[in-house]
Amino acid sequence: MTSEQTTEYRGLVALLNFMAQDRADLAFASKEASKHMSSPKKEHLVALKRIGRYLQKYPRCVMLYSWQEPISEMTIFTDSDWGGDVKTRKSTSGGCIMRGLHLIAHWCRTQQAIALSSCEAELNGICKAATEGLGAKNLTIELGMEENLEIKKLE
Repeated sequence: MTSEQTTEYRGLVALLNFMAQDRADLAFASKEASKHMSSPKKEHLVALKRIGRYLQKYPRCVMLYSWQEPISEMTIFTDSDWGGDVKTRKSTSGGCIMRGLHLIAHWCRTQQAIALSSCEAELNGICKAATEGLGAKNLTIELGMEENLEIKKLE
C-alpha cells in the first residue's frame, strides 16, 4: 500500500474504534481492523471496505432504554471462541453487562494467552467477565446503589 492509503486506513480504523464504543455490533470488526494498524496490506483495506458496506446497510444502531422497575442485579453475558485467530491461534472473549434490559457496557478482546482447550478459552472469558463486572459493581457502590452480579455464559 502507498503511504497515502496507509494513512487513510489508519484514519478509518480510528473512526471505526470511535464508533464501536457505542455500537456493540462493531466491536469485533473494530478489534480485528486495529490489529493491522502498524502495517496494513491491501487485503486489510478490502476487509475495511466490507465493514463500510455493512455501515451503509445499517447506518444507525438504536438502543432503546425504556422505563423499567428498579433493578438490584447486573447480569454479565460472556462467550469466547477457541483459537479464532488462525495466525496466532489466540482466542477472543466478548461480553456485555446488562442492568435489567439496559446495556451498560460491552467488550471484545483478544485473549493474551494461547488457550490449549476450549475449556481454557471459556475460563479466560469468564475471568474477563468477572473483572468487568466487579469494576461495574464498584462504580455502583460509589454511586450508593449496591447491586448483585450474575455471570451467564452464552450458549
